[in-house]
Amino acid sequence: SERQAFFTSPEWSAVRRRVWARDRRSCQRCGREHRRGDPPYHVHHIGSWATHPGLRLELANLVLLCRPCHRWVHSSENTRGELLRADSSA
Repeated sequence: SERQAFFTSPEWSAVRRRVWARDRRSCQRCGREHRRGDPPYHVHHIGSWATHPGLRLELANLVLLCRPCHRWVHSSENTRGELLRADSSA
């Protein structure tokens, strides 16, 4: 599929590494730093992968999130489509 091809491409791999470095291996919602043994963190597309294909590899459209924060961003609890908490300085 197109999705599988994208997420296994060398271009995506390179951009993911840049996001991890830019975001200092830390979730940009809660601030938790990724440590060895933690579940994988996710590089999240702010503008949806499906509806904004031109932004898929744009650093400004990507943010590193831990698994719980990434789940929350996509959950029904996130009624206002927020990425960061209002009290977050990230």
